[in-house]
Amino acid sequence: MGNVGLTSDTSYCADGLFAADRTPHPQAFELKKVIQPVDFEAVTFSANSVRITNRLDFTDLDQFSFRWFIRSNGKNIAEGELPVGSIAPHQRKVVALPVPAIKPMPGAEYFLTIVASTRYATPAVPAGHPAAWEQFLLPVHAAAATVQAGTNTLTVQEDQQQVKISDGDAEIIFSRQTGWLSAYAWKQAPIMQSALEPHFWRAATDNDIGNSQQMRCAVWKDVLQTARLDSMRIGKSDRQVTVRTWHSLPAVKAVYIAEYAIQPGGVINITVAMKTGRERLPELPRFGMRMRLHGAFDEVTWLGRGPFDNYADRNTAAAVDVYRMKADRLFHPYPRAQESGYRTDVRWMTLANASGVGLTATGSPLISTGVLHFDMDRLEFDRHAKENNHGGSMVNEDLVWWNIDYKQMGVGGDNSWGATPHAAYILPYRDYGYSFTLNPALK
Repeated sequence: MGNVGLTSDTSYCADGLFAADRTPHPQAFELKKVIQPVDFEAVTFSANSVRITNRLDFTDLDQFSFRWFIRSNGKNIAEGELPVGSIAPHQRKVVALPVPAIKPMPGAEYFLTIVASTRYATPAVPAGHPAAWEQFLLPVHAAAATVQAGTNTLTVQEDQQQVKISDGDAEIIFSRQTGWLSAYAWKQAPIMQSALEPHFWRAATDNDIGNSQQMRCAVWKDVLQTARLDSMRIGKSDRQVTVRTWHSLPAVKAVYIAEYAIQPGGVINITVAMKTGRERLPELPRFGMRMRLHGAFDEVTWLGRGPFDNYADRNTAAAVDVYRMKADRLFHPYPRAQESGYRTDVRWMTLANASGVGLTATGSPLISTGVLHFDMDRLEFDRHAKENNHGGSMVNEDLVWWNIDYKQMGVGGDNSWGATPHAAYILPYRDYGYSFTLNPALK
């Protein structure tokens, strides 16, 4: 991939499903999922039944054992064996599931997973290997409890430079010059290293380069360089301080409106919207916000799809569950360094330090999130550089980059020489908006 004086297809020479050391890339899991030999389908108007289809040409499904389990918030609620018996090739059967009645906890979701595993060992595959699975969100729920605000009194201090809102525990600062949320501290310990700002760009993937996305969509890379704060208003009540900002984004002919509702206990309900004009502009690589946290906040926990990299058009193999890992493990070292560290259908994500203190972002209802243990700019593609950056060459910096998005466009892959992601996974130039909540994470 480096400049060795020879014509080369660079990363396309090492762009398979597995790395050179035989570890799978995230897309390997996706391929395994979409070609799995067994289909599972919920039966309409039938309680606790699933239709199982044998996609194989010659093998009966009696060669597999089946089990089921129900999880909620990262814990098993119930589990058991599923007697399926014989299903001939290209045949199907409706099977009753012995699912118990569930008394839902407020705000909790319950996911049923069915797994088909090999019953016997072969020269290539051991016994007990999961060959197919499916996850279903069960239709049981109870109304979610809202994030509880604290009982302390909010105070507001304003000057020409900033607006400081505090309650004795949390200290939240907005810049008067930019209008952005610029600092968050808990008990005088700063968590944020940079402001929470709108973000529309992503580091180019191999497929992006193939369809010239990084050039076609370049207008979205540096939108904030020409952003102008038009208005900033502060509203105060006994239990809430509201900050409303209006920005002009002349580079993309749009207006950006943000509202931050701050409550005692460091709770911030954030709602943002972008109003676009009538011009014809290219698609957005992403619509979201980003900030940098101090490097110590590298313990990541989330409820969403995982554990590996996943995107809107590449996430069927990523089950919804609670996952925990270090910030640098969310990044996948593709042969050429590029967009990575992303997770979709996130209910909430927490970034905390070793003491368990940090920030939690909760979607209303869902967000997509990206985490890197270095500045995302290091992933930028430069076609004039003497060498490409290898994914394995990335090293941690004293920061954690955190994207909290509405969505990011898909990664595509029909081919790598011109095809864009499918229309359902593109963010066309139009109005967008979303909401999420930030609150302190306390052990």
